[in-house]
Amino acid sequence: MLSITKYGNFYSVMYTLTIQKKALKDIKKAPPRIQRKFEILVEDLETSGPVQEHWPNYSMLGKVTYHCHLGYHWVACWRHEKESIVIEVLMRVHAKTPHIDVQITGTGADVLVEMLKKTIKDLKVSTDDETIPVNSDPWFQQLRNSRTSGEVLWCYRDNAGITLDELSQRSGIAKSHLSEMENNKRPIGLKTAKKLAEALGCDFHRFLIA
Repeated sequence: MLSITKYGNFYSVMYTLTIQKKALKDIKKAPPRIQRKFEILVEDLETSGPVQEHWPNYSMLGKVTYHCHLGYHWVACWRHEKESIVIEVLMRVHAKTPHIDVQITGTGADVLVEMLKKTIKDLKVSTDDETIPVNSDPWFQQLRNSRTSGEVLWCYRDNAGITLDELSQRSGIAKSHLSEMENNKRPIGLKTAKKLAEALGCDFHRFLIA
């Protein structure tokens, strides 16, 4: 179901988000920056729904199924059901093998496998349909609570595929200041957050972390 959350003087509709247990297990093994991107993607899904056009390689795989890239070796897929979103597939591509091995979990995996077979030669598939609320997992709670504004800035800049120089040109903020922000050596205030949001096409509230 949908919930309503207050942010300052306005209210935001929040989607209920669940995740396949196998998919959650896989993301816990991912590199730290992939984990951070996953956590930020979860918030984007919670607050703005299943359509996430600003995430790399975003596309629809079916009428209610979507995907995007978290990194070169990591892909996330989710399904929209009424007022809820289920993260049902996390794919980890192993580049060291001569063929591509993909791990898939969740309802609708058979359809996705058939689609992928047309372009990917080898697939390794495992299925676990049991889901849990993402925010109920202690590991995820700790991950979310440890987020910094610098990590958010890096995430959205990386999603946009631009350099610090390019972001500086778009936002009018000095490159050196942007570098300090990403490394958590300079805070991001309201005015700066709005400039960054306009340059990167995201909600400025994402950068305002107490």
